[in-house]
Amino acid sequence: MVNRYSRFQKGVMEQSSSTFAHWQPVSGPLATCQWTIGNLSVVHWQPVSGPLATCQWTIGNLSVDHWQPVSGPLATCQWTIGNLSVDHWQPVSGPLATCQWTIGNLSVDHWQPVSGPLATCQWTIGNLSVDHWQPVSGPLATCQWTIGNLSVDHWQPVSGPLATCQWTIGNLSVSKYCRRLLHHPPHILDHWQPVSGPLATCQWTIGNLSVDHWQPVSGPLATCQWTIGNLSVDHWQPVSGPLATCQWTIGNLSVDHWQPVSGPLATCQWTIGNLSVDHWQPVSGPLATCQ
Repeated sequence: MVNRYSRFQKGVMEQSSSTFAHWQPVSGPLATCQWTIGNLSVVHWQPVSGPLATCQWTIGNLSVDHWQPVSGPLATCQWTIGNLSVDHWQPVSGPLATCQWTIGNLSVDHWQPVSGPLATCQWTIGNLSVDHWQPVSGPLATCQWTIGNLSVDHWQPVSGPLATCQWTIGNLSVSKYCRRLLHHPPHILDHWQPVSGPLATCQWTIGNLSVDHWQPVSGPLATCQWTIGNLSVDHWQPVSGPLATCQWTIGNLSVDHWQPVSGPLATCQWTIGNLSVDHWQPVSGPLATCQ
């Protein structure tokens, strides 16, 4: 770690870019070394010795702690990344041996597959149970996955000028048609012309995605709607003002963006899903901070 850090320190000191500011470390068992890389503030503490010795970094607004693993068949190695707690356990041997991670509030288990024509390989990711079965042969051979409460079936295509390849994803049925054009490989893009009107729709399928597009309605919060696969994407135009907001929803994420307010600590605010992301401009001075 010392050699790797020394090389990094040397490289930083040789940089001529004004976006690289570097502070020297303070001595001691938790000595800190501060630098900024672009708009990232990076703080590094040296590790304390011991079986659960910790090494601390902050990268931008992320606090990253790493603990060394404890030995044993289910030995754990702990990280925290921002507000995520990441635990890793080593796998236990056996035909369904499990390897466990926790990422934030997600528990991720992996089981090795059992042999056989429909052998299954099991994962659980949070409250999602993911099973995979190997395909059975045949012209409409099926390969089955379940992802959480989604059942995903895949059938191989049947030949022909409009041969179809079928998937079902949850309650979505996705069909892909292959048009055989002269001197061209099978075409997988179907396009429907839009219907006129303020909410006129234009429909196409791209690969296994069904994409619907509605034209926007005018006004200060005019909306433009797409559906891409099973994602519903809404976009509202921003309203003017010092904290004018521009709203998107992407799938089940609500993304709001506010324009920055001027000043020495002017803030620019985003919310992405349930994450609130704030960025402050730096204050001048020898130890000026950018958060």
